[in-house]
Amino acid sequence: AYGSRIDRQGSGNTPEDLCRVEEVLAPDVVQLDTGKRVRLLGVRSVADRRRQAEDRLRELTGGQRVFLRYDDACADTDGSPLVYLYLRNKTPVNRHLIRSGFVDVDTSREYRFKRAFLDEKSKARQTD
Repeated sequence: AYGSRIDRQGSGNTPEDLCRVEEVLAPDVVQLDTGKRVRLLGVRSVADRRRQAEDRLRELTGGQRVFLRYDDACADTDGSPLVYLYLRNKTPVNRHLIRSGFVDVDTSREYRFKRAFLDEKSKARQTD
């Protein structure tokens, strides 16, 4: 074999890892086609904008394949793992939801992208 090969085993988003969002249960909870229910890490629902947030989440994920990334600092809550949800092209769904202004940033726990999410929220407020 001439040249080098890139090892894709550890990439984390192989075709086997991709799934689809079957149902949006809440602005921060989705049901996957694998049967798994996951909660979006860093996203907190806002009561008066719940419908718009769910519509935005459906718009972002509708018909698209997605993959999950976990944060070591956060454990499961009520049986639903806390995840960062990404589209196949690596678009961060959690961040886009926060940027839309329909959800708030969860500040009740520490997680990897907390500072970045707070920055996104402040940018969204400045553009309003």
